[in-house]
Amino acid sequence: MALLKVYNGTSWDTSIWKAHNGSAWDDFAHFWDGTAWVPLVGLHVSPNTANVSTGTTSPDDAFAGVQYKSDGNEWSSTGGGTFSVGRGQWLDIGSASAVWVERTVNSGSLNWQDPGTGRKVLSTTRTYGVTDTSVGGGPVTANVTFDFYDAASGGNLLDSVTLDLTAEKTI
Repeated sequence: MALLKVYNGTSWDTSIWKAHNGSAWDDFAHFWDGTAWVPLVGLHVSPNTANVSTGTTSPDDAFAGVQYKSDGNEWSSTGGGTFSVGRGQWLDIGSASAVWVERTVNSGSLNWQDPGTGRKVLSTTRTYGVTDTSVGGGPVTANVTFDFYDAASGGNLLDSVTLDLTAEKTI
């Protein structure tokens, strides 16, 4: 019976496999995420870096927010307060239950949606936002940093993103 051998970067091997990561032979296969080569194993996140700004000229309140869903998708709020604008995936590889998110409010406040301080497991959808309920008072804003951690390792930082959330009611 023949054995399948894999080239490990130096020789043909049956016990150690390597894959080309785009520049060198590596222990793990990688995929190109548009910016960098990312391992196909383990845990990898890439939250969206686009800021969220919404407004309304109707009598309704204005809402702006970001939602990290437990299915790995990321959403923004429309001006009406529903999360229906897809922002892509925050979870590239791994399980949402293995990721913690922690928010730090750098300026302003989260006055609409906020699960609170401390690390929150992402096996539950987490929602953060602001709302403007007044007319002519100017926009309501919050500058928030979201840090994503690997729960299994005890909290190694996976990624960090800072977003401006702005809601403005302009009637």
